[in-house]
Amino acid sequence: MQDTSNIIQLEDKVNCFLQSTVQRFDSQIADLFKVFRIADLLDGLRIRKRCGVDTVSLVFHLVLLPFLSCSNICMFIRNVYEKTTLSSSSLYRLMSNHRYNWRRFQLKVARRILLKLEPDKTQKKNPVFFVLDDTVRKAEGKLIEKVSYIFDHTIGRSVLGFDVLILGLFNGEQFFRWDNV
Repeated sequence: MQDTSNIIQLEDKVNCFLQSTVQRFDSQIADLFKVFRIADLLDGLRIRKRCGVDTVSLVFHLVLLPFLSCSNICMFIRNVYEKTTLSSSSLYRLMSNHRYNWRRFQLKVARRILLKLEPDKTQKKNPVFFVLDDTVRKAEGKLIEKVSYIFDHTIGRSVLGFDVLILGLFNGEQFFRWDNV
């Protein structure tokens, strides 16, 4: 007869480790939100909600989403925050509100990141360049607004998607997204 007590103990240890690394990762992002004063930035740009989950918490979860390898917001809510008041519809409503200037928010965050960099480190060792990155982003469906067939030179054929132009700052070590179209 096979003893499964070791397997269960190992599974518990793995789950504890994964939860502790997610908590550490959460706290690191929360620290960055404090350093870059994201709450003040959102308030200054009038990105506010009347009731429910506060805006800073929603933006925090949106920033956390790509690092947790969830395919979409609904899976993120279902897997990570199943028993909380946070819902996928509140995140979608925040992102799709036409009164919020997300482009300006992105520019202000990029500016704060660049101001936090040490000028001696970036300018003495390596020159700083503005880079225009032209990337093809594939679309998942056919009934999407402004989608078209674009030739992707990396795979040598046309794909259904968008052509995204990103302006970024490159200092020889890191690429900082500045703006996108």
